[in-house]
Amino acid sequence: MGRRVSKEIREEIVRKVQSGEKVADLAEQYAVSTKTLYSWLRKDSGEGVVSVLEYNKLKRENGELKRLIGELTLTMHLQKKSKWFVAQIISVLLLTRWQSIGRISTVN
Repeated sequence: MGRRVSKEIREEIVRKVQSGEKVADLAEQYAVSTKTLYSWLRKDSGEGVVSVLEYNKLKRENGELKRLIGELTLTMHLQKKSKWFVAQIISVLLLTRWQSIGRISTVN
């Protein structure tokens, strides 16, 4: 059988989980199993535990989605710029080619 954890430490761990710290990290830090921590959360918060845990999960997922949106936005922006750049190069090359075959006169 494992060691007993004081009520103060238990409350501190539960508060940390509710503030967003990962259960696995706290379990390792305090040498308590994750199963025990989830049990404490269920007892201390009743049905609200699911919402706290779900909230933390959604918070992490939201951060990841925001990062992905940022990457995609940057990629799209760079693609637009590269398309514009390629179009400019093509127009210069065509203009040069047409000038060289005499279709367009050079204006100076």
